[in-house]
Amino acid sequence: ISAAALTATLAGEANSAVVPSALLALTMRVAGPAAAAALTPVVLGLAKGAIAMSWMKVTLATVMTLTAGVGIGVVLAGPRQILGTPVEINNTLHVPYEPAAKNTTNLPAVLLVEPINKPLEDSLWPNAAEQLPNQATTPEPDRTMKGIVIGPDDKPLAGAKLFVPKLSKTETISNEQAMTELVGTAGSDGRFQLTVSPPGKGARFYVIAHAAGFGVDWVDLSEVKPSDEVTFRLLKDVPITGRVVSTEGKPVAGVTVSAASIYVPKNEKLDDYLSGWMRDLRVNLASPQKRLYMALNGVTGAVTTDTAGEFTLHGAGAERIVRVTFHGGGVARSTPYVITRPGFDPKPFNDVLLKKEHDNLRVNNRFLGLYPPSLTFVAEAGKTVEGVVKDAANGKPLPGCSVFVNTGFGDGITVISDLNGRYRIDGLPKRTAGYSVGVAPTKGSTYLQRRSGTADTDGYSPVKLDIELVKGVVVTGRVVDRQTGKGVHAGVRFAPLPDNHFFASKPGFDNYRSDRTMAGTDKDGHFRLVTIPGQALVTAQVHDGEKFYGDFVSPYRLAVPDPDHKDLFKYDTDDDDWSITTAGGLEFLRVEHAVKVIDVKDNEETAVNLFADRGMTALLAVQDAEGNPLTGAWVAGLAAYGPITFKLPDATATVFALNPEKPRTLTVYHPEKRLGGTVTIRGDEKEPVVARLGPLGKVIGRMVEADGSQLASAQVSISPRSISGRALYQMASPAGTPVLTDKDGRFTLSGVVPGIAFSLQTRRGQDQFRGNPRIGWRQLKSGESLDLGDQPMEPIR
Repeated sequence: ISAAALTATLAGEANSAVVPSALLALTMRVAGPAAAAALTPVVLGLAKGAIAMSWMKVTLATVMTLTAGVGIGVVLAGPRQILGTPVEINNTLHVPYEPAAKNTTNLPAVLLVEPINKPLEDSLWPNAAEQLPNQATTPEPDRTMKGIVIGPDDKPLAGAKLFVPKLSKTETISNEQAMTELVGTAGSDGRFQLTVSPPGKGARFYVIAHAAGFGVDWVDLSEVKPSDEVTFRLLKDVPITGRVVSTEGKPVAGVTVSAASIYVPKNEKLDDYLSGWMRDLRVNLASPQKRLYMALNGVTGAVTTDTAGEFTLHGAGAERIVRVTFHGGGVARSTPYVITRPGFDPKPFNDVLLKKEHDNLRVNNRFLGLYPPSLTFVAEAGKTVEGVVKDAANGKPLPGCSVFVNTGFGDGITVISDLNGRYRIDGLPKRTAGYSVGVAPTKGSTYLQRRSGTADTDGYSPVKLDIELVKGVVVTGRVVDRQTGKGVHAGVRFAPLPDNHFFASKPGFDNYRSDRTMAGTDKDGHFRLVTIPGQALVTAQVHDGEKFYGDFVSPYRLAVPDPDHKDLFKYDTDDDDWSITTAGGLEFLRVEHAVKVIDVKDNEETAVNLFADRGMTALLAVQDAEGNPLTGAWVAGLAAYGPITFKLPDATATVFALNPEKPRTLTVYHPEKRLGGTVTIRGDEKEPVVARLGPLGKVIGRMVEADGSQLASAQVSISPRSISGRALYQMASPAGTPVLTDKDGRFTLSGVVPGIAFSLQTRRGQDQFRGNPRIGWRQLKSGESLDLGDQPMEPIR
């Protein structure tokens, strides 16, 4: 998500809790190194043991980061809101969005991960991604590519068209306005050869293939070697058809309907995606690995509803997940998911979304659920927020600023202030809890970005909000690979420390309380950003990496405390994590590669360099109990920074970013042979370190309540203690889905990887239970069976 989008999303009430950096952990698996420059960890410390934390800790397996050049949406719960009465139309769930009073409970927010359409606009959020030093940089060269376009039957598709994105400068920024350029046509044998130019900053380097009657295919050239021959395989198309009606059931004409993003299910198996939705909705949303963050309007043409409210979208392709955007025509911008499978019934999946545990996703973040390819969409009327952006010191209007408001799960609207500093954002969902608006100044300025909130107005009358920006100070520097001496692409962020007397001394100097967005470096590690003066922690999160069996892996160690200020940092042995107290709460080093404490100068530029350390590498060999090499095992812990979990096609693998003074324990599981185990690795071994696997263990028992009655129909699951254990269970699911206790409270939980410390999580409906006396941490040997007997349980209050 853009930093503007994130800032606006984070703009809940001042007393709303936000998410610590330990939670930013799901998306590198999905988006790789490109997904890293605009978002930083959001860290106002959550109390340990909070219910939200149990899910957050699971996600430590793979580290979430975001980039200014890719769309990954991080949606954080703001004011608590409620739903209207669900309505079913054409077998599709429609949940009226009825925001309620602001949240005063100070509950932890929940992190949700969702790709969005990154606007192809150079100035969308310049403060976060574009404030680089005035230095010569080498532009990316043109790329020559060749390949073939084939159809669903694997036969060549003559005449298929090839497109690339083209930047479009508009006052209102959205991906639906992205332009494309036709750069080639496949010959009679389906083959093509063409030369394409990079589209510019902020745009993916896509080449998209399309032919009438088929679903598109695409490739991101930044992920393809110049020597590779590309095959585009177009799918059978499943048109998305339907109508848009108002909340009164009347057709709405003039609504723009776009296939805003397309996601290909992991391994192209839609059934796996749908079953994952039922098993773990939050994790499942991030599972597709191939994504097109660009609307098809420029390829297949723009679509608007007719006088009957009807529309037809072509080109998304069958068996895919499509984010369809409805906007314009006086309606609130909305982005439901459409499953392009004829006859798809969304009801059981949306029933999962209705569970209370997903309130933050559905209500606070306005996630609208799944729809079939033939649908009726009930559109809310849109609200308007308008005002003037101006200098806080002299009231002078500030033109060219990016102004953003979040409209739902991973989506929003950005406009640019005009010559008089005025802005107007139409098509917002009505929010009785109020509106939050994020503003970024023009590229190269010394103004600080800002967010501001305002109350709702009666009905649908416009909301007025003027926003004042203040000036900060400039910090420049570079993020460097310690071993190679070369600069690396990274995200940089500043956190004022408690003794910083500048913090909150004027409006805008307290942005850190709610805005933890990063500034992206250039590809050589250089950065320039605007912050406040005074003592601060500066952090760097490196986004460069290496290919590892076709996936991204980070070769860098995680950060350790600044040796000149080690007394400011605290170490948590349970979570194996360093933290530091800042002016706005705790910062955790779990997702950072370099940190330094500096004094930012007032009224002059400050320079700082940060160094990322690769550590050491070692070789892992996976074997069965007899010492035979095993291919196809899942291994968690191959890197220090997400993703850390991979399924190995070979029996050996490189382990990255090791520190002999702090050995790392890897967790291994072979799904076909049902073998598992752990192994500790230092990094200074001369020979491969062998992980010898054995049969999985199991836990059996009977759960009873305090009065001795059976605890029936309770869900029991494994909760590993270590980061690698949690990562393995999240990605590979050795224990499968949680088991249910039978009518007598008995259960058998297979799939316990030997050698890991674990506890049991027990819940029934919305109630969670723990042992009384506590079950505690347990660990099984290979093939061992643990019988807990009759285990008394008590609800967690």
